[in-house]
Amino acid sequence: RVEVSLLGQKACTRYEVVAVYAKRVEDASSSVVMSLLRVRPLTGRKHQIRVHMASIGAPLVGDKVYGRADADVCPRLFLHCRKLQLRSLDGEPLCIRSRLP
Repeated sequence: RVEVSLLGQKACTRYEVVAVYAKRVEDASSSVVMSLLRVRPLTGRKHQIRVHMASIGAPLVGDKVYGRADADVCPRLFLHCRKLQLRSLDGEPLCIRSRLP
């Protein structure tokens, strides 16, 4: 398990809120509020997005390690790579996109 620490390596993550949703909790009078975020890690640390979001009190849905299991909301870790930019073996820019399932 990785954690945010002043003694650790520098890591920077930017995010923006795309949408906010409220899901009614069964057998309760309250709702769970969830946000859909667009996240951009500026450094490449292990579990960076998961650790940073948990450290500000916004763990990813379904994150059993850094948050809590939310099987009633989503049966898996709700983390999706929308766009990946890199260079091909011949040095040409390559952009791969994937829609949210």
